[in-house]
Amino acid sequence: MKNKRKTLIEKETKVDKANKTKIIFFSMLSIIVAIIFISFLFSDKTNADLDNNKDLQTLRISVKIPCPGHALLISQNIKSLPGIANIDFDLPNIFEIKYDSQKTSRQEILSLNIFKIYSAKTLN
Repeated sequence: MKNKRKTLIEKETKVDKANKTKIIFFSMLSIIVAIIFISFLFSDKTNADLDNNKDLQTLRISVKIPCPGHALLISQNIKSLPGIANIDFDLPNIFEIKYDSQKTSRQEILSLNIFKIYSAKTLN
């Protein structure tokens, strides 16, 4: 009787471990899918109306940043403006900004507070 009980407990333990493994696997899978979905929602390419607009203007600037790690800070500030379609960063400190001139202007971009800290010079 004790052997049967021990065998049943061992089987239940194996089933519990298998179920826990499945739960962990599907939880991780759900998290990964959610991250991919959220990153798609907030990507630059979701503004299809701006990307397809043929009236986009391009502004190339050189920004005095201490290191390339500051590129994200600059990009986030520029993206806060309406009408920004895309920002490309080239080492060491060049930003190419595509924007809808009906929604924002070159002057609005260059007058951002971040450029009072890190000065910007237009290249085009």
